[in-house]
Amino acid sequence: MRYFLELADDRIKYVGEILSQRGEEIYDIEAPSSREGSIVILSPAHKLSIDEAKKYGGAKTIFGGKQTDEVASLFSRGQYINVLLDETFAMINSSLTAENFLVPLISSTSFSLYDERILITGSGRLAHALWQLMNRLDIPFSVTMRDKKALSSAKSFVKESFLLSELENRAKEFSVIINTIPDKIFENVKFSDNCILFELSSVKSRGENIGVKYITCPALPGKYSPKSAGKALLEMVDRHIKTT
Repeated sequence: MRYFLELADDRIKYVGEILSQRGEEIYDIEAPSSREGSIVILSPAHKLSIDEAKKYGGAKTIFGGKQTDEVASLFSRGQYINVLLDETFAMINSSLTAENFLVPLISSTSFSLYDERILITGSGRLAHALWQLMNRLDIPFSVTMRDKKALSSAKSFVKESFLLSELENRAKEFSVIINTIPDKIFENVKFSDNCILFELSSVKSRGENIGVKYITCPALPGKYSPKSAGKALLEMVDRHIKTT
C-alpha cells in the first residue's frame, strides 16, 4: 500500500516510521507522485483548501480532522474520514491533551496550582479528561457548564459546580479559567485581576479586548507527546482499513 503522509507533523512522522518498518511505501504529502488508490494521512489540525482537496481526489481514503462542508463535498462517500469522530481515538486524544496541558498551565502561572483558583468550563470528553487529571493530582478546581444533567454528574468529581448562566457573576472568583466550550461564552464576563484564560477549544471563546491574559493551546499532543498521539492515530487508521 502507498501512503502519503503530512510528515511535517511529528505525529504523522512517527506514523511513517512504523509504516516503513512494516514495509509500506511512504511519500511526503507534497511528493509529485500520483495519489491514485493511495492512503492519505493528514494532521488532524490541517484545514484543506479547495485546491488541496482536489489534489487528493484520486486517493482511496483520506484521514484527517474536520473540514468545511465545501471541502467535504469534494470527496465521495466514505472517502474522507474525520479521525476526531472515532470514539476510541477521540478519548485517547482528549486524555493526551489534558495531560499535555499541564506544560503551558504550569509554565504560565506564578503560583502553585494548589494555590490557584481554577475553573474548567464544559462537560465534553476533554473537560472530563481534565477533571480526572486534576483529581488524580488532588488539585482543587470548580466546573461550569450548560447541561443540568451533566452538572449533577460533575458533583462526583468536584465539590463546586454551577451552571454557565452564572459565569458572568462568578468569573471574578477565579485566577485560572480553562475553556473547552467551542462558543463565545466570555463576551460579557468580567475577570479578576491577573486572571489567565486558557483556550483549549477549537473555536475562540472570547472577543477582542476583554481584559484578560489569553493563551491558546492548539494541538498539544502533537507538541508534547507526538509518538503517543501518532500511535493512537495509526491504530485508528488500521481499524478502519481492516473493516472496509
